[in-house]
Amino acid sequence: MSERTVLGSDHSALLREPSRHAVLREIRASGEIARHVLSERLGLSPATVTAATADLISAGFIRELDKPSENGPSKNGPSKNGPSKNGPGENASPRRGRPPVHLGLDPSIMRFAGAKISNHTVTAVILDFLGGIVGRDDHPIEPGNVAPGYYTQALCSAVDAALRTCGLNRDDIGGLGIGVPGFIDQQTGLIHWSPFFPAIDPGFQGEIQALWPCPVQIENDANLATLAELRAGMGRGEDNFLTVTIEHGVGLGLVIDGKLFRGARGIGAEFGHTKVQYDGALCRCGQRGCLEAYVADYALVREASTILDLSATQTAQSDADILLSLQSAAAGGDQRAQDIFNRAARMLGMGIGNLVNIMDPPLIILSGEQMRHSFLFVEEMKRALAKNMLQIDRPAPDIKIHRWGELLWAQGGAILATEHWIQSLGK
Repeated sequence: MSERTVLGSDHSALLREPSRHAVLREIRASGEIARHVLSERLGLSPATVTAATADLISAGFIRELDKPSENGPSKNGPSKNGPSKNGPGENASPRRGRPPVHLGLDPSIMRFAGAKISNHTVTAVILDFLGGIVGRDDHPIEPGNVAPGYYTQALCSAVDAALRTCGLNRDDIGGLGIGVPGFIDQQTGLIHWSPFFPAIDPGFQGEIQALWPCPVQIENDANLATLAELRAGMGRGEDNFLTVTIEHGVGLGLVIDGKLFRGARGIGAEFGHTKVQYDGALCRCGQRGCLEAYVADYALVREASTILDLSATQTAQSDADILLSLQSAAAGGDQRAQDIFNRAARMLGMGIGNLVNIMDPPLIILSGEQMRHSFLFVEEMKRALAKNMLQIDRPAPDIKIHRWGELLWAQGGAILATEHWIQSLGK
């Protein structure tokens, strides 16, 4: 057992004290913050905050920063009692003399692993406590392999390889978070449906947990991408936003009041399986007319295989080549290829328009592998979005494009593991 693992275990009692736990969570949400702002945000007395931060510094969870970042503390996560999200210092009383010392997490207290299963690869990443990447690996997999234990073995191999890149082993991490596409109950680990499993799978998380000394969490991959955006990406500092992921499927993550929303049973926000055409195109979930069946990678491949006269029996590895051929043809002016992207864009714009009419989000982040084609369809999607939004006096939501690769999803898994570890120490 490593020194770091023992350290986290020995100090679990420290974080069961509510004020210390609240201070640690607020520092993590903020990135860096001064003591007087912690006091204001949490509604704690300066003396309580001083004592709590002293204990956390002594335990190695946080540290005093020599110099705050140029942007100052993050605006993420204003408390109910604290200042607005426009900056923790704006509502504070003017201060004179030496600038306040800022506090931040100590990155070395613990490491966490995250992994994401995609069509061709298991991507694994190791993060320090601050969220910095210290190791990673991409492990190839065989699409469609349904041998018992295959994905368990592939995932463990990827995470072990990522650990080796930074000189760590399984005992050195505080948790492992795994992203899987499909209908996932995050609380129980039950996979109701996933393109990688032939039937309902209640045992995948348990199989991995039996092999690892740290807690293992499993989550819908779009939720992990959204969590990564919230903590370390374009959603940092935003209380309300949507993340739409487009690659082999179409996913959605919802952040409401600064928290990831999963639905009552943990399987909400299945945007890709909302219906856009009655009895329409066949979706990989088995139903017809799903948005995903017109927008996802496999939908584009299905149309391109016909239009570009490609074989219908292409291997899964050939799908990437088909998409590249389709992109090149569209970029080169091929009207048939452009029509494929345009129809997908209109369907996506209609679907997002429905989300806007329901949720009224100020920000929508488009993320995923298909963002490499974004120049081919985003403007058409925005036109369709404007057409399908309620025509009232309000601006359209800000739309940001984030061209993260598979690493985004894996980072979300490690962030999930980090937050679970912090929460468990407070119990």
